[in-house]
Amino acid sequence: MDAKKKFLELKKAWIDAKSNPTLRAQIDFETDAFFDSLTDAQKKEVKQATKEEFQRMHSEISDINNILNVRDELSEVLPFISVSHVSKHYFGKSASWFYQRMNGNVVHGKPAKFLPEEVKTLNFAIRDISNKLGAVSISY
Repeated sequence: MDAKKKFLELKKAWIDAKSNPTLRAQIDFETDAFFDSLTDAQKKEVKQATKEEFQRMHSEISDINNILNVRDELSEVLPFISVSHVSKHYFGKSASWFYQRMNGNVVHGKPAKFLPEEVKTLNFAIRDISNKLGAVSISY
């Protein structure tokens, strides 16, 4: 087994054992033995795997922050607008599609999010609705 694969398996096992201190201690022992057995080339491989894991985690955190930002920014106006209308009129999609992206629901194995072009469309929709509301004046 290559060092990167073994490292990732040990990492996953350690995370999965979070509620079992005895199993975690055993995995810690296996991990120490694994690290002690590595050649210099394998150490470089594990170092690269660690770097890739941190990059993946950083990207995942960034995606979560973006999802939370969209939700926060929309929180005050969502009660006043029809998500179904916004989704259909501006995106040609369903309300569930919109909510999946706004809430970061897992779709096809990864969290759904608004793409940069969709964020532009959403900003246009908000401004358009704002302009339409601002232009309304009831005369009596």
